[in-house]
Amino acid sequence: MILFILELVALIATFYLLLGSNFTNKPLKIIGACLITCVYCVFILLKSFVIPFTFIYIFILALLFKEKLSFIMSWIVICTLIEMIVGYSFINVVYMITRDIDRNIFSFSPQLDYYLFAFQIALSFLVRKRRNIHAKFLHEIDSKSYWYLFTISLLSICFISFTEAFLYSEIDKSGYYFTALSVMIAIIVILFVTSIVAIILRRYNIKLQHINYLKQKCLDLEKANYFDSITSYEEIRAFRHDYNSHLLALTNLAERKEWDKLTKYIYNLSIDKNSFNLYNISTGNVTADAIINHFQHSLEDDIVFKINGQFQKECFVEDMDICIILSNLLNNAHEAFEYIERACAKEIILSIAVDSGKMVFMVENTSKPYSDKELENLQTSKPDKLNHGFGLINVRQVSEKYHGELLVKFSDGFFITTIILYER
Repeated sequence: MILFILELVALIATFYLLLGSNFTNKPLKIIGACLITCVYCVFILLKSFVIPFTFIYIFILALLFKEKLSFIMSWIVICTLIEMIVGYSFINVVYMITRDIDRNIFSFSPQLDYYLFAFQIALSFLVRKRRNIHAKFLHEIDSKSYWYLFTISLLSICFISFTEAFLYSEIDKSGYYFTALSVMIAIIVILFVTSIVAIILRRYNIKLQHINYLKQKCLDLEKANYFDSITSYEEIRAFRHDYNSHLLALTNLAERKEWDKLTKYIYNLSIDKNSFNLYNISTGNVTADAIINHFQHSLEDDIVFKINGQFQKECFVEDMDICIILSNLLNNAHEAFEYIERACAKEIILSIAVDSGKMVFMVENTSKPYSDKELENLQTSKPDKLNHGFGLINVRQVSEKYHGELLVKFSDGFFITTIILYER
């Protein structure tokens, strides 16, 4: 039972301190995890029914942590596999040093497990301050890759167990036993490392595809903005060409005091003027202009959109990152209107501020009320994907890239998102 409790504590420490997992905030799940632990300890004492520890750990940790099942199962099996490899490697090292084999050496395995679990706990506490660095990568791995890791690790454990049981019968042939055991461990390590490398390459491939998509999106928006600008310019030229003729016609109607015709002419002229876009936003950055103008043209008539600030001529923020920030924040602001009453005024304000080595983007939009707890969840890895949370993970990654921060708050009916970036 002590071994079971110690390994469970080691796994909890690993998940929380090393892997960056967060505990659940649901009391029933915590109670369920404690109940399973207590019941299994009783079973161990009575020896009436014993299930392999690994399966029990999966149930307990799935209740304790806010993680996908693939993540929990994979890391539990990986920890078990590492423990087995270290254990058998230690036995091989002892043999190579002493060149003597005694069946009693295997009775040392439980004591070795105690030391391994104690080391696992100590290591988790030692690296806890740096967990955000390594945990970030581990949580970016997709479920499909984790299921692959789980399968490879589980098959490796089965292979080690069956092979060791077979080799144990030949333990008197010490050279044969330890050579075969060493080869087996080497194969498992190579297989596991190869799997990790494959997953890392797959992750970076997905990331590169996403970057290419964003770059193409920026190019498409810039191209669309360019053609819109040309169209608007031609329409303005056409309007200015007829400007004097319109003034002459209006003057003539006024002199003849044909007020009804004058009113109708002005009304028709106003409709004609509004049929094309006379106002094209310019912020001093081609990418930002493309995104903002495309966004403005797509807005409904009842939405007020304001923009304050300009980019400097030399901007340290890459165009792709500007695209990620503006497209996500503006789209989130627009989507937020789905959750407010129709009678409410709809307003979006984009502010851009530039200082020496510092750049700030702030988007304010009319919003439903948010509690402090909801805002706190939005700032963690559990965004409210039905509202402002969608896309905030990508925006947060950009802020981290520039050693900045992402801030959200609700004030006076407005949801306010602020991105602060620093020149690297």
